[in-house]
Amino acid sequence: MNHYEVIHLLESQHTSIRDDVVAATMNNPFWRERFGEEVYQKIIFDTEHNLATLMKAIRYQSPMILSDYILWLRKTLVDLRCSTGMVRETFFYIWNAVAHNLPADAHTMIYQYIQLATQKLNYSKELTTQLGVAHEKLAEALTRQTYDAHWHWQMAYGPDGRAQLRHDTWLCIDYLIDAVGMMDEHIMSRHMRWMRERAVQRGLTTVHVQHLLWFMSTVIESQLPAHTIGEAQRILQASSFALMYEEPAYQALLEAQNALVGNVVHRLGTSAGSARPDQLAMEVGWYVAYLGETLVHPNTNRLSIYSQWLKQHLSMPAATLNAHYSALLEALAQHLPTDTARQAAKLVQAAQRVAQ
Repeated sequence: MNHYEVIHLLESQHTSIRDDVVAATMNNPFWRERFGEEVYQKIIFDTEHNLATLMKAIRYQSPMILSDYILWLRKTLVDLRCSTGMVRETFFYIWNAVAHNLPADAHTMIYQYIQLATQKLNYSKELTTQLGVAHEKLAEALTRQTYDAHWHWQMAYGPDGRAQLRHDTWLCIDYLIDAVGMMDEHIMSRHMRWMRERAVQRGLTTVHVQHLLWFMSTVIESQLPAHTIGEAQRILQASSFALMYEEPAYQALLEAQNALVGNVVHRLGTSAGSARPDQLAMEVGWYVAYLGETLVHPNTNRLSIYSQWLKQHLSMPAATLNAHYSALLEALAQHLPTDTARQAAKLVQAAQRVAQ
């Protein structure tokens, strides 16, 4: 089949191919979460443009037309806080729609154009190549260290949410690859701030997302050659730092965190039941993390939500939780500036009431 015949088929099945691509794209919740419901019309427009460029490349028998376009598209989407993986996904959907709607003898030519173009998305750095090869393994390892290992992530994503979290970790790696490939750490830090917003809406905290970044660093260290990973670790560290809120109350709580945890553990002593000091310290650390999130976003008491989680998942007795919060209130008064301590105390007392 010559290129004129392929173009004719693409034109005749244009609407079906476009509709299939749009439907597949909208099945990924990323687009609505990132851009809202209005993204649907933008996806239609972009799909029309992508298909028109593919047909133009075939009409003029010039793979470079599509290759140059796809690099431009990647730069445009990265500026809009998407990632290279989104571009690959888009052209994967185009290929699937072509394979579904056109006869088999038209497939080879179209596939070659798409394959040559998407290969141009590969960065030339050794680290990006290694991250790309290990992409799926890294995402799975991160999911095991979060969803499989800690009930907080299970509560946040729900009993059927493992696949969604795995997709989220996959995206984190994808943004890291772009940050390394484009030599721009802000690509990663922007995405992690957006992911933090989503995580907080699910009931998690900034600390959870910082833990995820630390897990990413350790997983990369365990699976990639040591001499190549320095840039990735630097970007991950910078992204974690970029998640720190600048609000004075949050900064004061952060500076006092170790003292607060130590004070509460000391105050509770043996009254905390069977909890070991290290377990108790970890739990109090989470109280402080949720309290910090609530100081920044006081309209929703994240600590109260966490209290409900503790009762629901761990069946923590109200008396135990009340004792923890009472000790925390005393520690706040001792280690925080007066105004911050007063503000924090109101939030802890509200969570204490929820725990009853």
